[in-house]
Amino acid sequence: MCLECSALFPGFTKKCQRCADPLCGYCDDSPTNCTGCLDGSWNTQPDGSYRGTYMDRAGRCQLCPKGCERCSVTKAGVVCEQCSMRYRLVGGACQRCKDPLCLSCTDTTNRCDVDSCDMTSPAGLPVYRNSAGMCVEGRIKGCEEYRADGRCKACAYGYLLRNNQCVV
Repeated sequence: MCLECSALFPGFTKKCQRCADPLCGYCDDSPTNCTGCLDGSWNTQPDGSYRGTYMDRAGRCQLCPKGCERCSVTKAGVVCEQCSMRYRLVGGACQRCKDPLCLSCTDTTNRCDVDSCDMTSPAGLPVYRNSAGMCVEGRIKGCEEYRADGRCKACAYGYLLRNNQCVV
């Protein structure tokens, strides 16, 4: 006989059973009485972002809109309160940053926030934020850290910095 059930498996009739709603994280007394939704961390998207959940007016758990980590139901509908990385919050909705190497961007210009570029590009190259606020792949061989103007700031181990180039 079970003495205590986990949040996903409510205790009733001395048996722990999974909640009926797959997005429900907490149910009381029966698997159909959902009292709280799962957070979105289990629902990681390919770009590293995730979608949160919310409870609709009928008591069912739903996924927040794409790119939204935390949302709520208002008279006007579902409103996002916090966007996931690579998205920006605009008027209660999440919009994807235009720069694919950007982890977070500003509301007004869609420029990447300071220190918000991916560390490396999909090609494995280092990424830096240029003076226009966009994330750019570094192309100088052996360079590990870049200045906003695209010149090399620091070279990888085994290289020396000479005339903005990394030499062996």
